Amino acid sequence: MNEPTRRVCFVAPFGLRQKTTIWARTLPLARELVARGWAATILIPPWDSPQDSGRRWVEDGVELVNVALGGGTPAVVRRLLHEIDRIQPAIVHVVKPRAHAGLV
Repeated sequence: MNEPTRRVCFVAPFGLRQKTTIWARTLPLARELVARGWAATILIPPWDSPQDSGRRWVEDGVELVNVALGGGTPAVVRRLLHEIDRIQPAIVHVVKPRAHAGLV
């Protein structure tokens, strides 16, 4: 099976538990892109749901990555940038340019 060549990375401003923006808007959009042949990843700095720190999984073909929170804001932003570099996306979409996502 050929790996998709078109990659998109969404950078979320917060975790998945408190607010519904990622579940209601970003994840459905990412699912649609996957259905059309894209590889989609959502990067999440879960500062509002720290129990998810470091957790990764794939849902409906979309990779969800909760970066680790330790080390403060500079370390979290560095991890987000490292993940973006790992993914090598054609498009980086900052869901809301706030908090950690706004620094990407």
